[in-house]
Amino acid sequence: MSCVGLRVRTASCPFLALLTYVLATSRCIHDTVQAGVSVLHLPPSGPATEQGSVPRARRALPESRALPIRIRAWYPPAETLQLSLQQRRNLEAAVQEVTQIIAGVLAVNPVPEPLLLSRDINKYCRSVWRNPAAENHNKCGYLNPSYHGETCLEIMIPDDHLAGFSIWPEHGSVPREVMKQDGTGVPDADFLLYVKVANTEKCKQEPSVIAYASYCQLDTSDRPVAGAIVFCHAHLASATLDHQNIVQVSLHEVLHTLGFSRGLFDKWKDCSQTPGAVGMNCSSRARVTNTDEMGQVRIFTPTVIQKMAAHLGMQERQLGAPLENKDAAGPSSPSSHWEARLMQGSLMLATFAPVHLTQLDDITLAAFADTGWYQVNTSASKRLVWGRGAGPVFGLTTTCKNSTSGYFCTGNDLGCHYLHMDKGICSSDDFLDGCRMYKPLTNGSECWKVENAANAGHSHGEIYHSSSRCFFSSLSQGNSSFIPATGRCYRHRCTAENTYQVQVEGLAWSDCPAGGSIQVPGYQGLLFCPDERLCLGFHDMVASLPGERILNASLGSALENGAAGKKVFTFQINFQGPDLDRPHWQLLTSALTAALADSSAIPRCHFQSPMLTASLVLTVELWVSVTCAEPQAGVLRHKLNKTFHGPWLYRGSSYIPVSTRFLEGPGPTSPDRDIVIVLASASVATLLLAAAIGALLYHQHRQVGHRVGAAPWIQA
Repeated sequence: MSCVGLRVRTASCPFLALLTYVLATSRCIHDTVQAGVSVLHLPPSGPATEQGSVPRARRALPESRALPIRIRAWYPPAETLQLSLQQRRNLEAAVQEVTQIIAGVLAVNPVPEPLLLSRDINKYCRSVWRNPAAENHNKCGYLNPSYHGETCLEIMIPDDHLAGFSIWPEHGSVPREVMKQDGTGVPDADFLLYVKVANTEKCKQEPSVIAYASYCQLDTSDRPVAGAIVFCHAHLASATLDHQNIVQVSLHEVLHTLGFSRGLFDKWKDCSQTPGAVGMNCSSRARVTNTDEMGQVRIFTPTVIQKMAAHLGMQERQLGAPLENKDAAGPSSPSSHWEARLMQGSLMLATFAPVHLTQLDDITLAAFADTGWYQVNTSASKRLVWGRGAGPVFGLTTTCKNSTSGYFCTGNDLGCHYLHMDKGICSSDDFLDGCRMYKPLTNGSECWKVENAANAGHSHGEIYHSSSRCFFSSLSQGNSSFIPATGRCYRHRCTAENTYQVQVEGLAWSDCPAGGSIQVPGYQGLLFCPDERLCLGFHDMVASLPGERILNASLGSALENGAAGKKVFTFQINFQGPDLDRPHWQLLTSALTAALADSSAIPRCHFQSPMLTASLVLTVELWVSVTCAEPQAGVLRHKLNKTFHGPWLYRGSSYIPVSTRFLEGPGPTSPDRDIVIVLASASVATLLLAAAIGALLYHQHRQVGHRVGAAPWIQA
């Protein structure tokens, strides 16, 4: 039996330890890879098209019709090392999830015709007509006999994806020989992503590298329209990565190919004089990067400056977002990654952190808005916690060692990672330039993983639970006169913005004043309550528990802001239906909970912490508060009893509610008992559920042929 199916100490599971190690040591080599790639523009128009002349102006839909970007992945079977059928499916599922995520945040003017890529005249042609007086000046006169086709990075592009080419006489309107006709192109595509699994020299030279990527062709506005990602076979063929790890690495690399790359910075467009434009009729930006007085290279574009100022709490000063200095080509050269000292938590750092500690942040999406090629769905981004409100000198090598910000540390003590999801140890790395922070422990650091309870010190009252977080604590039931504060795991629950309670093993919930400390009955010492770290609207990315695969889902700020109050009971619903791929669990959880609220006529602020297991058991807490109508528990219970009709539909499949039960303190008038649900063949709940998931699935609308909802496409 594998470690995944057992609730045992992580240290006793080499697989989990190896997975953590792989992520902690893996880094991105995009800049090195991109430097060796020849980048082309889309082909000119006309029959028997010829490369090397002015790129044709491709038709585009009106600017107001910007739609979610359509990324089409293509896998070259002849070049891909063999994976098992399941490994292949896992890879394809991860890449598909990445394309859906990106379609949810970036919109472009769609390419209305099949996307056709260029051929490199310098490859297929041995010589061109150089005489300016020649009728076919700069066209190919003689074929290169060793030409065998085009590649994107290291992947052979099919002829069907490429424009044709011809051999021309010095004079005349007819080519001497048409070598290749235009391919059919790729329909319904705004970007072609070539995906390959291989054991390349780069993989051998950099064993920690999981994947690398580059862009290879641009359109007439310089927007990338084709790129490639190569996965190192050793990682995908082993058990060192799970689905979310592959998604994280793939998303990072694909964002490089779409524009977050130093080779594209000087091609970003300024569309400020053409409101609503997306890559059309825009001017080139005078300069995207610059070096500040401290020698730090930064991106200085309007939206990035605005987001960075808001993040650091200094609206009166313009300060760009910092780029990494360790992987740059030189002291004043930009990198394609954010600076690790100042941008912890961002997906676009040069090294990969665990998935639950990484996010697609608003500053990264601000950079994409400033490319001029995209409209950005700003509601999909999340604010960084690292350095929030810390001011303009935060993260400098001259200030990080005094630890006054509360984010950095000194020495090598044990404590808590700054997001308080994990226990950590104060340490540094090459990208932190001597600054130190609490990095997650190699084994069993996650407070939110129940299986780590075997590591718990029972004399300290620790609790490992999906709602547990790391707190600096000196709590002990021993007789020691002094125990230094270190990282300990206790449950927490939010009651308002930056306001929460904690629970120590065997005790009731206690208010924990942010920035203060509390004493706990039966324990010596103190429990310290972090300020501006918990309950800030930051949606915890709680990973799945092995064997249960539970995901938390949020219903948005309306739910969170109405949560202050008292939980009256927990409601559980058992469904029957087909299994879902992991990318859809959270969508289904949110959709079911929203439909439950709508069909029961219970205000959504009552529904908290929805969780769905792989066995299709939905658990929802119901809360009452002064800010939410109908506070009586009996009324809520009665409405839920009358709610259920089936089946509920999701992605064409039926999910039938079989039974429900009330858990955790339903009150003396509401005994804990199972309730058998009478099923109906149709109900209003089905329609409500369809409406609830419509907006969530908007970015998939073109795959099914029509729009199923609206999405807030707003320029960042």
